[in-house]
Amino acid sequence: MMALDYCYISEDNILISIDELKALRLHQRKVENKKKARKYISEINKRYRKIKNKK
Repeated sequence: MMALDYCYISEDNILISIDELKALRLHQRKVENKKKARKYISEINKRYRKIKNKK
């Protein structure tokens, strides 16, 4: 189960609408995808630097 992100939900109103929940999950997926992309690019850069330094 996904943890609720309280940055987007007021603490007084823990019950959220379905649309808000969908938007929150979509935002979280986008953030996770961006993290994965940065990690992938970082790995490529590390391999490139390793190859470049061997020459």
